[in-house]
Amino acid sequence: MAAHRLPNEIWLCIFELSTVEYLPNRELPNSMDKSAWFKNVFGSWSLQSPDELAVNAQKKRHKTVKAILSTCKRWRLIAGEFLFSHIAVFTLSPMHSLSDVLDKEPHLGTYARSIYLGVPEKPKPESLPILVSIIRRCPNVDTMVITWPLTSTYSATIADALISFTSKKIQTLRWNMSSSAQSKVIWALNALRKTLTSLELRFQAPTGEGNPLGSAGNLNLALPHLQTLSLHGSFQDFLEQCADWSLPALQHATLEYALNPHEFPPIDEFCAQHGTNLTYLDLDCLQAIDVAAILDLCPNLITFLFNGDWRLPPSDDHPTESKLTNSPHPNIGTIGVHQLLFAFGVGRAAKSEPFKIEYMQRCNDMNFAAVNKRNFPKLQCVRITHRGLLRDLEQNDGPSQLGLSRWEKWWDQCARQSVRLEDCTGGLLGTLPQDELGSDNGDDGEEEESDEYESEESETGGDWQEEDRPPTTRELRDLLEQCRRMSAEADRDGSADLELLAALQM
Repeated sequence: MAAHRLPNEIWLCIFELSTVEYLPNRELPNSMDKSAWFKNVFGSWSLQSPDELAVNAQKKRHKTVKAILSTCKRWRLIAGEFLFSHIAVFTLSPMHSLSDVLDKEPHLGTYARSIYLGVPEKPKPESLPILVSIIRRCPNVDTMVITWPLTSTYSATIADALISFTSKKIQTLRWNMSSSAQSKVIWALNALRKTLTSLELRFQAPTGEGNPLGSAGNLNLALPHLQTLSLHGSFQDFLEQCADWSLPALQHATLEYALNPHEFPPIDEFCAQHGTNLTYLDLDCLQAIDVAAILDLCPNLITFLFNGDWRLPPSDDHPTESKLTNSPHPNIGTIGVHQLLFAFGVGRAAKSEPFKIEYMQRCNDMNFAAVNKRNFPKLQCVRITHRGLLRDLEQNDGPSQLGLSRWEKWWDQCARQSVRLEDCTGGLLGTLPQDELGSDNGDDGEEEESDEYESEESETGGDWQEEDRPPTTRELRDLLEQCRRMSAEADRDGSADLELLAALQM
């Protein structure tokens, strides 16, 4: 059968297969998601976070869909819904045109299944009604991502819009919001309770003395289908409420509290209420937590992440190890370790006061020594999660002399127990990206279009050596870093949004 005679249903399947690789993931990102090495336009190695990889995938999907729409009139008629099925906006400028198009052709909004608003700057007041108009025109959206640092007014208005127009559909919600709008958010969650499965909230630092939750503070909320909860920032008051809610399906929890260590969130109360069903728990904050007590409350954990810089009490039976467990944990197979910026003698941490460096390295050694199969019989993998540490190691071409000794000790500890020691890319810790012979240093396109290089894995260990490294000019490194930031800002303001406008106005 000639291609032009294929029925529309087959063309739709073909178009769907051509874009499925770039579809946004409805699962919330977490610290165990892999980052990736890539060569930037200046020929230097950089790391892309899971969020950046997802954004680049959405940009590539848009280019693919636009190419399909531009091929011929029939393809444009058949595949028009693909352009609006996953709406992604990375600057404020295209929002006006998008809103105008949805107002003129309301049926296009019914195709939308996800909305991603990743504008880095604070939105202007005049853009608020436009955003509400977009939400109103997309009643079938099941994934809403807003990474804007929303003010209190914005947060409350968006909450009202979600309640009014999408409360029967939303399954995944990511929101960067003001701490003062927590009461509005709680009422919004109450409206979304029948459908919500994944929730990520980033609370900005409070600007006043605190804001009462009002009647929302007495709401005994039930979210029967919520499986993933991710809280970041100043979430102390919100977590206190969560401890009393009914969350029977909750399995994944991320609690990242990097603000005032004197106002510590009630993590122990939360785990006492919801820890039994958890299989994934990520704790990252400045103040040390009683890890052993938390793990007793979470017997079914499979993946656990904690801060390797915490000062924890020594084990009663093994004084060179921190006390991570009261008894061997029966199910944990993967452990992620945050921070460790002082461990390998690289980056800014290497320039700190000697006493602080020695103190932090002592905490690192004791905590890592406790990550063993005596405490975790099913342990299979340990991942060092901090991207900044891996970038510092790449810029320094490996650890310092003393850092190399520490890496060898940790590597041998894991190797003796048949435990895989990974970095944040999923590659073996110690395997840094290498330039291939005859490469052109990657100066052949935009950053998101350049090839991505996963760190190659070595089954025998890392490739850091003790011989002298090539000299590196710090001034050149600083200049390249400034160029990277300028390139990233130019990219966010550049081609992707112009192409979206062009497609909308076809």
